[in-house]
Amino acid sequence: MKKGMLVIFVVLFTVSMAYTAFGATFSYYSNYLFSKSDAKVSNDSETDDPEPLSVWNYLEVESVRDAKISNGDISAYGYGHGIAEPSENTLSIYMEDNVSGMSNDTNSYIEAHNSVSTRGFATPGIFFQITPENGTGENKGDPVQINLTWRGDLTTSEGTSGHLSGGGGGDAIAVTLNNCPSSNPLENVVWSHERINRSSGNEFHDSDYGHFMAVIGDIVGIHMDSNVNLYWNGEGYEIGASASQNLDMEVNAVPIPGAVWLLGSGLFGLVAVRRRKSGIS
Repeated sequence: MKKGMLVIFVVLFTVSMAYTAFGATFSYYSNYLFSKSDAKVSNDSETDDPEPLSVWNYLEVESVRDAKISNGDISAYGYGHGIAEPSENTLSIYMEDNVSGMSNDTNSYIEAHNSVSTRGFATPGIFFQITPENGTGENKGDPVQINLTWRGDLTTSEGTSGHLSGGGGGDAIAVTLNNCPSSNPLENVVWSHERINRSSGNEFHDSDYGHFMAVIGDIVGIHMDSNVNLYWNGEGYEIGASASQNLDMEVNAVPIPGAVWLLGSGLFGLVAVRRRKSGIS
């Protein structure tokens, strides 16, 4: 390789490295997942009302609560599960809720609730930092692109309801950038989806996609909440509601801008012209 061509190659390689991040991953930063389950059943002579069960944990929660009386003729059940899984250059957060009830007694009352959320002790949300895969910090500040896929499902029967939101009664399922800590949990939103509500025999099934730019060292916040409720007076059978939402995120190297390749093409052209004028083969 001639000297001029080698110089151009080095320039292009250096510029491309400045625009491309390698080996980025998601690392847990702060706050928790939360799950809460409760259930209650009663008739004219008996009541079963267990204390609600609440669970906090960093990356995975699961809560279960049920109530039964009269040999199981009246029952209610609440179940929730949430998990955040950072792995290599991907991050998945999944949450699901279920409530159900059954009664063969016209004088019965059935109630069940369940929620899974990213609500934290301080700032609502769960936060992950974009870090170099090798953990040395040598690529901090390199640009990356975050691609995301969201899926949501809600199914309700008579006497039940559910919602998917950003947690804590927010109006959006939201992804934020560098808002931890913050008094405003939905500050610096880079992607969101509107709140979804369904009740009494309605369904919702949908997916959405998006992307945003960040750099290694940024903190990504996830604000999600799923919740289902059951209230029923009188005889019923297999009454229930379910809700789930899943957010998958992937951190990718930023492609070399077209301007860099145009610059390279121009440099190669100038070298070629100079060689012809100088009679260099």
